[in-house]
Amino acid sequence: MLQHPLLTHPFLYQVFTQTRRWKDHADMLKQYATCLQGLLGAYNISEPEIYFDVWVSINDRFQQRLYDPTVDIVKADWSPFHKTPWVKPLLVDLSPWRAKFQEIEDSLDNQTDVVFIADFPGLHLENFVSEDLGNTSIQVLQGEVSVEIVKDAKNFTLQSGDHMQLPAGEYHKVYTVSPGPSCYMYLYVNTTAMTLEQNLTRLQELKEKVENGSETSPLPPELQPLITGHVEDLNVSDPLVLAYLRRQRRIEEAERRRNATVVERFQRFFNKKYYLLRRSFLMTTISLRNLIIGKPPLEQLAAEVAFANIKYEDPRQQEVKQQDQSIKEPEHTDL
Repeated sequence: MLQHPLLTHPFLYQVFTQTRRWKDHADMLKQYATCLQGLLGAYNISEPEIYFDVWVSINDRFQQRLYDPTVDIVKADWSPFHKTPWVKPLLVDLSPWRAKFQEIEDSLDNQTDVVFIADFPGLHLENFVSEDLGNTSIQVLQGEVSVEIVKDAKNFTLQSGDHMQLPAGEYHKVYTVSPGPSCYMYLYVNTTAMTLEQNLTRLQELKEKVENGSETSPLPPELQPLITGHVEDLNVSDPLVLAYLRRQRRIEEAERRRNATVVERFQRFFNKKYYLLRRSFLMTTISLRNLIIGKPPLEQLAAEVAFANIKYEDPRQQEVKQQDQSIKEPEHTDL
C-alpha cells in the first residue's frame, strides 16, 4: 500500500521488479521500500509512506500475515543485529490444525474449494468476492470476528462454529475482535470454472465420438481443430475450443516429460541449473558494476537485466510459445 497526502492506493510491485523473492525476507523488503522511495520522486511523489500486507502459508499452516501492515517500512527500523519488530510471529500454536485441514478438505466435493485464514487481534482482512464465486461463505474455527459488508455498512459478529454467506461482487472486511488470534475459512464454488470444465468435458466426449465413429454428423468449421489438434488452425472466435486445445497440449506435455528418458531428464536438469547459475552470475556482475562505476542508461540496464533473465526452454516449449504468440486472443467473448 502506497500512501501520500494526495493519494492512497494499492501498489503494483511488478512495475519496478520482476521477482517476488523480496516479499519473504525482511531485509529485502526494507531495501525494496527504500528503493521505491527514491524512484517515486521522479513521479512527483515525495516522502511516501509504504505499507506491505503479505500473506503466506508456511508448511501447510493457516494463511497468515508476514509483516505488520500498519508499519511504514520506509521509516521502520531494521538491523542484522537485533530482531525485526515489524515481522509478525509464526502462529505455531495453531499447527495442530493441519491435521484437521486434511479432514475438512476430504469432506468437500470436487467443486468446492477452501482457504484457511488466521489473523492477529486488532487487524482486519479486506477481501473481494468475485462474481465468479457465486456460493462463498465464511466459517469461524477459533476466536471471534466481526464481518462488515462494505456496501451495506452492516456488521455481523461470528464466534467459533458460526458461519455466514458472503455476497458476490462486493467487498467485505473481517475484523479479529477476540483477545487471541482468530481462525476462519472461506468455502467457495467457482461457478465459471465449473461451467468451463463441464463444457471442456463435452468437447472431449464429442472428440471421442468422432474418433470412434459414433458421431456421424459433420463437425462445424469452428470445431474442426478438435480433430486436427492444432492450435494454429483455430478459429479464434471460439475461445472454448482454444481453451480445450491448450489444456490438451498441457496434458500431452506433462505426459511427454513423464515418459522422458534418463538422458533427456538429465539434460533438462543440467540446462535449468546452468541458466540459474548464469542468471546469478550476470545479476551479481551487473550489481557490482553499478556500485563501482555507476548505473548505465536505463535502456542499457533494462536490456542487460532482460538478457540475464533468459530462462531455459526446450525445443518443444519454444514451439508452443511461438504458436501462442501467433494467435490473437478474442477480447471479450463469453464461453
